[in-house]
Amino acid sequence: MATSNLVPELKTKVVRGIELPIKNFPNADFYLTSLVPDNFVEHCKYLKEDFIVREDDVYICTYPRSGTNWTHEIVRMLLNGKAEYVELFSFLEILPAERLENMPSPRVFCSHLPYSFLPPKITEKAKLIHVSRNPKDIVVSLHNVFKNISEIGDWKNWYTVSQNEKFDILYEERMKNSSLKYRFT
Repeated sequence: MATSNLVPELKTKVVRGIELPIKNFPNADFYLTSLVPDNFVEHCKYLKEDFIVREDDVYICTYPRSGTNWTHEIVRMLLNGKAEYVELFSFLEILPAERLENMPSPRVFCSHLPYSFLPPKITEKAKLIHVSRNPKDIVVSLHNVFKNISEIGDWKNWYTVSQNEKFDILYEERMKNSSLKYRFT
C-alpha cells in the first residue's frame, strides 16, 4: 500500500552502533546523538538482566509525545502530597545505572522503550502506568517539534480528508492484531 506523504519515507542511520530510522529533518544528527547514550545496547542489557525493581517504583511507559512529562508531573505531585513542580529527569533508558540505583524511593521512571526491553520484574513488583494518545495527535505534535511550529492544534486541523482516510487505513492495518481498541473523535 502506498502511504503518500502522510508517512514519510524513512532512512536509517547508524548511531552509536544502533541502526535507527530517521526522517531527514534539520539537526537530525544532533537530536539522535544527544538522546541515544553511548552505551545504549549495554544499558538495555543491564535493564533486562541486572536492574533491581523496587516495590514502590512507578513506571510511566508511553510512546513519544503522548503525555509522558505531564503524567510524570502528576504522579510526582501525588507522591509528594503537594502541587509543587519538581524538575527531575528520570528516563530509564537514558540515565546511567548508578544514578538509577541511587534515586531515593519512591522512584518514578519514564520510558519510551518497548515492553520487551523493560526490566522483567516490572509487572510483579512495581506500578506500571501506560499512557496512550490519539496517534493523529502524536503525528501533529512530532511535526510541530521538528518544524519548530508554535501553533497549537489537533489532527482535525492538520490533515486533509484524503490524508485522514489514508491514516485510518494504515492504522487499521498496523493495529489489526492488537487487543487495544480506541475510538478517536
